[in-house]
Amino acid sequence: MKKLFIICAAVMVSASTFAQTEKKATSTTTTTTTTATVETKIPQEYYMMKDGVLLYYQGAVATPQQANVTLKNGTVISTTGEITHKSGSKVSLPNNQCVDTNGNIRDCDKMRSELKIDPTQDNK
Repeated sequence: MKKLFIICAAVMVSASTFAQTEKKATSTTTTTTTTATVETKIPQEYYMMKDGVLLYYQGAVATPQQANVTLKNGTVISTTGEITHKSGSKVSLPNNQCVDTNGNIRDCDKMRSELKIDPTQDNK
């Protein structure tokens, strides 16, 4: 009977030790996930008018657009640089200005510096 009691006590102590170890691993994973989320706030995709051509950028790689683009919020960017918001208001996108994938017009030089992209690097 004493041996059974000692074995049960040993199992309970080791089980509680393993349970504490698992909780620490879970909190470490959560911290890592939070850090990765913070780093992805800078847009990696955007549209830019350059020399009268609408370009789609993914990082530093540019692709000329042959057709109008509809963003997920309903904003339409035409190949001529005319932006039509879902509300119906229209704005013309000047050369060297960018539109992020949410329809916000931004300064391309500032956006590229945030992305650490060389402004002289353009793939057409």
